[in-house]
Amino acid sequence: MVRSVMNAVANLRDGAFWKIGAEDLPVLAGALDAGAVGAEQVRTIAATMGTLPTAMPVLDREWWEKFLVDQAGALDPRQLDQVAAAVLDATDPDGTLDETQTRTRMEFSLGSRNARTDLTGLTGG
Repeated sequence: MVRSVMNAVANLRDGAFWKIGAEDLPVLAGALDAGAVGAEQVRTIAATMGTLPTAMPVLDREWWEKFLVDQAGALDPRQLDQVAAAVLDATDPDGTLDETQTRTRMEFSLGSRNARTDLTGLTGG
């Protein structure tokens, strides 16, 4: 039952669709099965765990999952959202753990052609 409930829980956050199975978040699955967390809390925790930097060590990810589940037992969904946002800020404050973030921030553009010089401006970063 836990698997079907967790697979049914989805969250649309920043355009990303999160679908997390019980094998991905065993602590959360156990809490859901025990009735310790509700659907809103599952969505928040699953989305947060799915957003953690990919380079984060497994033991750190497991610790954060347990931390969020423990917080979910004591907080309402809105408060848990605030804690989850703080977790994301704390886990990668300078943005160095997520290698894909650098690629998504890169941009390249061709400007319009200057009629006087017949040159096209380039910018990038």
